Amino acid sequence: MAEASATAPPTTGVLAATAGAAHAVPDDCSATFSTTSATRSRASGTGQHAIVVLDRHHAPIIGFAERRGPWASASENSAAHFYGPVQSHDVHKR
Repeated sequence: MAEASATAPPTTGVLAATAGAAHAVPDDCSATFSTTSATRSRASGTGQHAIVVLDRHHAPIIGFAERRGPWASASENSAAHFYGPVQSHDVHKR
């Protein structure tokens, strides 16, 4: 009969070590739109943010496309360029 191991799986230590990073999120974000781009800026916070825009491309064969801006820190902007009408937008935080 096999004995049960008393040791924890190796991923337990990794999960515990990264749990604190989820609490650092940006605050006071605002979005600005032009005819071809969206910019997300933030005034405070310790994490990073990135804007995500869903647009409908002017070429029907392409349809909808998701455009993502780069991750940005405090006092930096995240911008995404698009080629058609914006259907929705969101901000990702980490």
